[in-house]
Amino acid sequence: MQLLHAWVSDMVDRLKKTAGSLPEESVLKEAQVLFSVAFHEMIRQVSVHCLERGHLMGKIWWSEMELFQRLLHLHRQSRAQLDQERAKRISEQ
Repeated sequence: MQLLHAWVSDMVDRLKKTAGSLPEESVLKEAQVLFSVAFHEMIRQVSVHCLERGHLMGKIWWSEMELFQRLLHLHRQSRAQLDQERAKRISEQ
């Protein structure tokens, strides 16, 4: 677990350093991949000792990811709607 902790800390530091030079969506995608890899490794390690806990952790993680994806979809829809409304107002002027 110590190696995983050190790896996550290092990767988060790297992500923070590059965050200013990348679009926000790219940073979020990279963060999602980073945390997915870390969480899957943690699930694997927990499953070695208790399979049921590992399965529960996996189920919670996937539920969280589904929720995140739905929220991201809603955000994109809202953003697109605002862009359309803005374009309509500009064309009416």
